[in-house]
Amino acid sequence: MAMWSVRNTLFVLGFFLLACNESASKVELSPYVKQIVQERKEKDQYLVTNGILEEAYLEGFKGLQYFDVDSNYKVDAQIVFGPKLHKQINTSTNELRDYYVYCRLAFKINNHLDTLEAYTEDTLNPTYLFVPFKDKTTGNKSYQGGRFIELPYAGEQQKIEIDFNLAFNPYCHYSHNYSCPLVPFENILDIPIQAGEIKLHE
Repeated sequence: MAMWSVRNTLFVLGFFLLACNESASKVELSPYVKQIVQERKEKDQYLVTNGILEEAYLEGFKGLQYFDVDSNYKVDAQIVFGPKLHKQINTSTNELRDYYVYCRLAFKINNHLDTLEAYTEDTLNPTYLFVPFKDKTTGNKSYQGGRFIELPYAGEQQKIEIDFNLAFNPYCHYSHNYSCPLVPFENILDIPIQAGEIKLHE
């Protein structure tokens, strides 16, 4: 009787652990996470097949590195419109690129309020907003030049979603053949954004 009881307990415990693992797997493989994971795999392939990665980074390349997907970094931002001011942004090759400040985005992460400027090259009919930024992970876990977000824009007037899990490094982090915009000081955050792409190399 005691032997049966032990075996029965072990069976129930094993079943419970299996159920917990299956439950965790379901959470990990939610449609949102699955989509991001798939997009990251496609980007790895794109970087390799299109020669974007310098040869030095190809040997042993197992994919780009990322923070864990965290829904706390997927936030609604308030759109604050102002004058569409012309802004010249310097690049990694000391060239100037012409942008316009389309709006400011006000958001809250971990009870911290902050803002970012969103830029466009087409003030009449923008289809996306360019949002470069630096944060407290910059130069440590993430690329020292900062990261970018490209927000699809469909004419929103009040709110727009910012998903920092989609933040990515500029191509100049992977190759000296590219010229990339530098992050304006207006878009330097004083909080860590532990989401999105981290640096591939020092």
